[in-house]
Amino acid sequence: EILQSAKHWEDNRDYQKAITRYLEITEQHFQNADQLEEIWNNCFNLAMSYAKDRVNEVAQMLGERLIAINKYESAAEIYEAVGFFDKAVEAYTQCKKFDKAMQCAQNVRPAQMQQVMIEKI
Repeated sequence: EILQSAKHWEDNRDYQKAITRYLEITEQHFQNADQLEEIWNNCFNLAMSYAKDRVNEVAQMLGERLIAINKYESAAEIYEAVGFFDKAVEAYTQCKKFDKAMQCAQNVRPAQMQQVMIEKI
């Protein structure tokens, strides 16, 4: 029901309400991590396209949720998209995407790049 409501607002181009409804969806509503990942990525994409004022809030919230369900790469991509490079590095490292972690670390500071190299070994 909550997903239908979010889709309704999205279909009616009321993106702020759609984003709010999508953010209300948690593991209590869906136990399938892949389904949650898809829903939350859609929510983030709506924020990026239609609610720039909420992008950082949405990214922070969804990044944490994705990490909690072991969807590290999706979390990292969201963090990277909004410039939370330190969090992106951590998430990429968790899923052993060291090349991507290195690219993000270059945006943060060289000391963090060294840490990524150490963890890669």
